[in-house]
Order: sequence, then structure tokens, then C-alpha cells
Amino acid sequence: MVQSKTIAITMAFILLLIGAVFLSKDLGSGEQLFGDSYLTLERSHGFQKYDDWFSVYSAHHPSFQKPPLQYWLTAFGSMLGLSDLLSLRLPSLIFFLGLAITSGFVSYLLSNHNPWTVPATVLLMGCSLLLIKLSRSGLLDTGMGFFIMISLLTFFYAKENSKSWILCGLFSGLGAMQKVPVAFIYIAIMLFILRKRDGYYQWSSLRKNKDFNRGLSLSIALFLFWPIVQTFRYGIDYINSAIGIEMVQRFTPLGEKKIATINFLSWLRWPHWLWKDLHVIGVIAIACVILVLFCHRLRHNHRLFALSIIIVIVAVAFSLATGKVYDRHIVVLTPLLVCVTVVVLSRFISWKPGIFIISMIFVGIYFGHIKKSMEEINNNHHGYNYPLVQKYIHLIDEFKNKDDYVVLDGSVTPSGAYGYFGTGRDGYSGPKFLDRKALKENSQYTVKEESLREIKSYTRQAENKESFIGFTRQSYKPAMEEVLGPIEVLKSSGEFMVWRSKIVSAQNILSQ
Repeated sequence: MVQSKTIAITMAFILLLIGAVFLSKDLGSGEQLFGDSYLTLERSHGFQKYDDWFSVYSAHHPSFQKPPLQYWLTAFGSMLGLSDLLSLRLPSLIFFLGLAITSGFVSYLLSNHNPWTVPATVLLMGCSLLLIKLSRSGLLDTGMGFFIMISLLTFFYAKENSKSWILCGLFSGLGAMQKVPVAFIYIAIMLFILRKRDGYYQWSSLRKNKDFNRGLSLSIALFLFWPIVQTFRYGIDYINSAIGIEMVQRFTPLGEKKIATINFLSWLRWPHWLWKDLHVIGVIAIACVILVLFCHRLRHNHRLFALSIIIVIVAVAFSLATGKVYDRHIVVLTPLLVCVTVVVLSRFISWKPGIFIISMIFVGIYFGHIKKSMEEINNNHHGYNYPLVQKYIHLIDEFKNKDDYVVLDGSVTPSGAYGYFGTGRDGYSGPKFLDRKALKENSQYTVKEESLREIKSYTRQAENKESFIGFTRQSYKPAMEEVLGPIEVLKSSGEFMVWRSKIVSAQNILSQ
């Protein structure tokens, strides 16, 4: 038994090492970045740029959308001498590797200590096409997933070692400083479900545990630290943005759309994401969750049952959400689904290494998809080329003067790019000019009229400016002139141009 455990755990770490080698290829030199990666660069660079480590800056103003943890890590990497791209991507990669192994040990604890569930879980996590891409993205999602799973791991282990409560409090609190307090919420749901199923988790009993109280205090302190600092510095603006928009409006049925507009298709949103990410494994995972909920033999595993309830709650939240919810947010579900799948399948296989063999078969079936996802990391057609974006921003700065208000074409230069590469400290805006629907229909770049009209709304933000300046496709010039008036082409660069347009007064705009 001891030998089998040693072999299984060693195999898990070998798999992690192999994954690290493949995913770290060109980590500091791959030039295709997700659009939001430039936001990470901008916000991480802002600490030193503005000499303020207790505010996250975006568009040259304090931003309340996300907490600072990964931005701090990226900034520290740059201070230690790492290249910008390496300091951007390294935290995401480390978080992904940590997410894979912590998910493995969660499966281990839930499977009555079957050691082969650890490498099996690591293998299935590697089948997540989304996680593979996010592991090199510089985005916050793999870090969020890591803190969720390590919080659950320490939560489960606390029953065996009370000191683990302190670590649980630490990691759930850090999770709140990474992106959103999902780990904190999951632990709260766990406690609520388990309090009547397991006497150890009764609130009155836990409150007598000194380690639990220390962990709880630490978690609350970390959870409240950033909101208190930001509220003290910026008041109601922080609360409205960080809590009102980023959390409440995203996942409430009363957000940007009315509840009456929620239809059957919205309920299919997260299963569609899951299918794109895990394909058949996603279908098997859903079947395993249903088995846990309705099979007495599996439901008797109280912690597995609680984990399945959390999956259902999050799935419903995704279905009802009327705010901006994206496919990468499925990261809060993927590790949980993988763990439930591994644990349930292992219960029906008497030979313990069998679950590892099954996972290897899945990897073999998925190998083509996995290889393609790895290749797309450095050949991302939906990404933005780092040197080109830098060149475009420098072209804007070459002609920008103090009376210009910068307007980025978000389909060419992503949000965050000017704040990172640009020299000015004035505000800027960036609607996406490209009409992708028209492009799909007629294979021609077509400007979105609503994006051009959106520029007019910037007039009030640009009260002290005389003109707009930006960078976009030359083919958009006629359509832009219909909305904005005469466009001056300051410089051409291939199919693109640096342009300037006089700002029409707000009074004239209202009269049009």
C-alpha cells in the first residue's frame, strides 16, 4: 500500500513536470497575447508608474474592477528583472500547476485515500483545453481556480489536522485578493451543507476550536483588507464598481437584462462552454454529479455530496446571470467536476490503479485536441501581437498633443495597451470598431456604426480636449466621417492609419 502510494504520487509530480516543460516553452518570448493580458500588464505596471501600491490603475485612473494580488506578483517579477512577458505569464503557469496538483489531492481525500486518483485528476485537468490556454495567458482565472481548490483541500484536511483551518483561512482570504471571493463562498456553502450531516462541522462545535477561529479571523481580515482600503480612499465609487457591477450585476437575473428575457438558451450557456472545454469528459462529469445527488451509496460521502451541490448552485448562477459572463469563468467549475468524476469512477473500479488507466485513455483520445490547444497558444488568431500593438501605440504618441483625446479601436489595439505602452496620462477609450457579423457575411472589414456613435459619448469626458486621435483601419474612414465629420489621416501604416477628428460640442451632438 505504501509502495503503491509512493508510485502514484511520484507519477503525479512527473506529469506536472512534463506539463510544466511543455507549457513553459517560449514563455517569455511568445508574442500573441489575449486582449485582457494587456490589462494585466497595464495594471501591474501602474504600481510603479504612479508610485502607489494600494491602488490598481487602468486608463490612468484608479480601477476598482479587480483586486491586486496577481498584479502585485507580476509587478514584483518585473522588479526582479524578469522580462515583461515572462513576469506576465509566470504566475498563471504556476497557479495552473498548483491547481492541477491540489485538485488531485482533493480527489485523494474524497476517494477514501486512493492515491491513484491524484495522477488521474492531474491527467484530466490537462484535458481542459481552456485551462491549457489560460495557463499562459497572464489572466487571473487559473489563480482563482487554484485558491478555490487549495481552500477546499485544507478545509477537508482540517478534520484530520486541526491546524489546517489556519491554512484554509489564509488561502480563502488570498483568493478574495486574487479576483473574487469564490473560495470564501464555497467554504461557507460547504459548512452550511455539512453542519447537519457531520457533527464535526456543527457551528457550535467549530467555534470551540481555536484553530478554526484563527482561520476564520484570518480569512475575514484578508477578505476585508482591500475593500476597506479602497472604500477609505475612494468611497462609494469603489462599492458601486467592485461590488455592484463586478459581482451583483454579473450574476443577478435583474442585471443588464430583465428577468423576463431569460430563456432556454441561457440555460445552455454553461453546458456549451463545458463541451468546448472537456467534450465527452464534461458529459461524464455531469452524469457523475447526478449520480452523487441520487445514488444513496455515493450520497453517503457527505463531502462529495456537498461538492456536487456547489456545482449545481454555480451552474444555476451561470444560467441566470444577465451580466458579462464569459467562457473562461467556467474555471470555477472545471476542477470540481474533474474531482467528482474521478472519485465517482474510482468507486466503481475495484482495482485502484484502474482510474489512472482510464484517465490515460482519455488523454490518448484527447491528445489531438490538447496538442492543437498548445499550438494555438503561440499562434492565437484571436490574440494581439505584442510588438505590433506597441508599434501602433507609439504611432499615436508620435502625433498626439495635449489637446487630443485618445480613442483606441479595440479590435486593433486592446484595452490596456495605451495605458501600458503610451506616454500620456490622459484618459482614453476603446470601442471595438470591427463588425464581426458583417465580416463573416461578406469577408470585408466593416466598421460598427454604434461604436462610432459611442465616440460621441466621450465628449463629456474630453471637456478640455479639442480633438480625438486614434489608430484604426483606413477602410473605415468614409464611415467615420459620416458620424464624426472630417477625418485627418496623420500617417498610414499598411492597412491602418493614425487619424484625428475635431470634437463636436455636446450641445451640437444633442441637437443632431
